[in-house]
Amino acid sequence: MSKIEIKTIPFDKTSIDNMNGYYTDYPVVYFLNNDTTVYIGETVAVKNRMRDHLNNGERKALKKMSLIIHEKFNRSATYNIETKLINYFLADERYKLQNKSQTVNSVMHNYYEKKYFNEELFENIWDELLDRDIVENSRNTIENKDIFKLSPFKELSIE
Repeated sequence: MSKIEIKTIPFDKTSIDNMNGYYTDYPVVYFLNNDTTVYIGETVAVKNRMRDHLNNGERKALKKMSLIIHEKFNRSATYNIETKLINYFLADERYKLQNKSQTVNSVMHNYYEKKYFNEELFENIWDELLDRDIVENSRNTIENKDIFKLSPFKELSIE
């Protein structure tokens, strides 16, 4: 499958107005951040969603937006990746999350190619975030932290 793309631009009206490409009306995962705080989301209408966020007092303080783009994304995949990113960012502990309460009731259903998106693609995303110094800990480090292991947000398997 094709490579993941993470596009980071300033979180302001000009950048939003100048966005173009297939991803502007296609499922994407995104996060908005400054040095201390992050908000993670997913959408199929990124320009409209970003304009909404600019009108939100809490979000307005965030300075960068990073769009996670993949040509095979679908709504189930982006929702799943959004939820995983929230959980991993919580365990990474670099940023204060604005939307962590969203994870409380998150249970991810099965969907086409879930294993690929949930494991392989998510690993690529996290590794890229680590390479860009956006996050501080590897997936392995996070998965071995008590905050992650004991998290009430994790999905139970059949086992």
